[in-house]
Amino acid sequence: MGAYLVQIHCQQWEKSQRGEPYASLRHSQPERSSIASIQQLPHIPLGNGQQLRLDIHGDDRPCSRYPDGRFRLKKVGNQGWQLDRVLFYQQQDGAICLRHSNGDFFQWQLQDGWLQYRYQQRYRAEEPDAVYWLYERVIINLAYFPHSNGQSQIFTEQSPARVIDDQSPDSF
Repeated sequence: MGAYLVQIHCQQWEKSQRGEPYASLRHSQPERSSIASIQQLPHIPLGNGQQLRLDIHGDDRPCSRYPDGRFRLKKVGNQGWQLDRVLFYQQQDGAICLRHSNGDFFQWQLQDGWLQYRYQQRYRAEEPDAVYWLYERVIINLAYFPHSNGQSQIFTEQSPARVIDDQSPDSF
């Protein structure tokens, strides 16, 4: 029984918070952190004997575009499960596919080492009394363990095997 370990660091801010001192505060936030206990993280069964352990840090506030918050897991036909821009293949242990902002896809086998995926985006949010731009910086750390007892320090004690910076045209 394998387990995906997914750690998300998300920072959200509005246009009025783009400059100082807000930018310095955002840049001082860690891109990865250790996990106190993997066994205490929520585990989500993905089928085929796999599970997902999810560790979210930072902002996940609801808005008009994401009324239930940003990070929700959803089934994608027979292929697997999608969380944000990551697809976890159901029939291939440790295999993922990332969707870039330009529409391209990148596949990775997490058994080759853990991966860090970083991107920034903005989108229009509409509330009953306001319309505004919501900016985000998202860092997703992904690891896979063939036997669901992962290493709680993997993201802090080891360097990622691959770092992907998705620089979309909407980046700032």
